[in-house]
Amino acid sequence: MLRVVVDPGVLLSGLIAPAGPPGALMERWSRGIVQFVTSPLLIQEFTDVALRPKFRTWFSEQEARDVARLLAAATEAHVDVETEVPLPRDGGDAYLVHLTVEAQAFALVTGDKELRDHARTSGLRILTPVETLDILQEWEQR
Repeated sequence: MLRVVVDPGVLLSGLIAPAGPPGALMERWSRGIVQFVTSPLLIQEFTDVALRPKFRTWFSEQEARDVARLLAAATEAHVDVETEVPLPRDGGDAYLVHLTVEAQAFALVTGDKELRDHARTSGLRILTPVETLDILQEWEQR
């Protein structure tokens, strides 16, 4: 099974637009086709952002908390650690890079252009949701 670290922004996009690629990725996770790798920092970042008032148009605070609980219960959880890898310029995203390396995940899935650009210098596999879905589709057809 493909194991990936998913940027909280992708998770939020999946809740906002379930018919889009992030939503399709979450749907495959719910069916056990892909395993999400998380950490306390990732779940906290998701929760903090999801509870912002601007997201009430798409989901309630309770729904945000429910998804956070599901992430904590139904993902491969790892502790937050620092690794010796090149880090992105945005230090706030360093925990995602550390988690991907520490967990030996297949990839970090993000829509963040700066993080994706970081793949060129770090050697880390960083994919968009669409790229991840393409890989999953190939795996499903085998």
